[in-house]
Amino acid sequence: MQMLRRLSGKEHGVITGVTIVVRRRGAGPAQEVLAFHEETRVTFSPLSYDLLREYVETGEPMDKAGAYALQARGAMLAEHVCGDVLNAAGFPLNRVCRELAGLLPPVPGQEVTVSETGSDLGD
Repeated sequence: MQMLRRLSGKEHGVITGVTIVVRRRGAGPAQEVLAFHEETRVTFSPLSYDLLREYVETGEPMDKAGAYALQARGAMLAEHVCGDVLNAAGFPLNRVCRELAGLLPPVPGQEVTVSETGSDLGD
């Protein structure tokens, strides 16, 4: 509960590091390594002691690195999320898919288009 009390009414960053290793057959390098990180900014509402106690008593935060599960009951704690909400839940699926799209060989007769919209998260 102490961690949740420190997050109450404040913004914090959730950063996930990802490494993708692509092993290739044939000519060229045998493998390619792509490493990146994704950051999502989460702002918590000011939270009362009673609300935090009730949340902790659900058991949900006990096995979470940040002491909350944004994809479940913990969503009630967040006032604002800037960035990939799935990253804050544990895995930056959107970014991983975009990175993989750039690594995969083209399928004959099929065109792949990837579009991206982003913003500066700032501090």
